[in-house]
Amino acid sequence: MADKIRYGIIGFGAFAEHTIAQAIRESSNSELIAIQKRSLTAAKEKAQAFHIPFAFDTAEALVKHSDVDAVFIVSANSLHAPETITAAKSGKHVLVEKPMAMNTAEAMQMIEVCRNRNVKLMVGHMVRLSPLIIRMKELICSGIIGNVEFVKAEYMYDARLSPRRWMWDKKIAGGGGSVRYRRSLFRYYPLCIG
Repeated sequence: MADKIRYGIIGFGAFAEHTIAQAIRESSNSELIAIQKRSLTAAKEKAQAFHIPFAFDTAEALVKHSDVDAVFIVSANSLHAPETITAAKSGKHVLVEKPMAMNTAEAMQMIEVCRNRNVKLMVGHMVRLSPLIIRMKELICSGIIGNVEFVKAEYMYDARLSPRRWMWDKKIAGGGGSVRYRRSLFRYYPLCIG
């Protein structure tokens, strides 16, 4: 692989445009060289606006490009598994936005194909790297707040504020839309190992 990882973004919507593209640009070891949108015209317009060399209207076309080393998949949830599998079969490393897949069977298939093709697979759970979460872990591991035996955390996203209408379609989004998209963690997580 080259000195820089050459990324293609599959599903270049607002989140990718405003967050992921900028993060890749600010990384010293990464370069954004390709994007995919459903419309080739729209993809070309965004590529030109962001000075990105290549634009595609399908994930298949993007992953076939020899200059792309890895992809960041930011498409609708229902596409995460098929696009990951397509990328892996083309020898591309994959960073896929959460949720990883629509169900456990899809997730296991993604892992198996990536393992068999010897490509890396990672899920974008950026909250774990948040300064707040890191500080909470430090406090727990230091023992300053005592022995933590139970943690309950909730993540809430008000889907009413999103322009992504697909979030309300269970066939595309998975659990389907509700007034609030909520994820709860009720298990003990061993934070202080290693």
